[in-house]
Amino acid sequence: MLVRPALWEWLKQATGVSLMGGVSGQVVHKRPETHDALDWHSDLHAGSRQLDVVIHLSGESYGGGDFELRRAGRSKNLVCFQHGRPGAMAVFVVRRNHEHRVTPLVSGGPRRTYAG
Repeated sequence: MLVRPALWEWLKQATGVSLMGGVSGQVVHKRPETHDALDWHSDLHAGSRQLDVVIHLSGESYGGGDFELRRAGRSKNLVCFQHGRPGAMAVFVVRRNHEHRVTPLVSGGPRRTYAG
């Protein structure tokens, strides 16, 4: 699904990123009450990654597990995204002055996403 030319053209128009050469990622499975969160970080270490995508795969509801994006070192979020239904997708440009995290799950779940 993520390698369709029409999607890449839409992403180019939406983000201004035009040199996408491939897709890589993994399914991430998080459970509540396990300290299984993802703290603030940047994906610049991931080679030539230009865009990140997170797609919600869970059929179960859960509390917490919010995706947050901010300017590096700042306390105010630029974005807080809750994956409310299967198929909900967040896409963002990887920038050196931005970092993101996933808050801990507090109930329900598990939270399953494709991240790449």
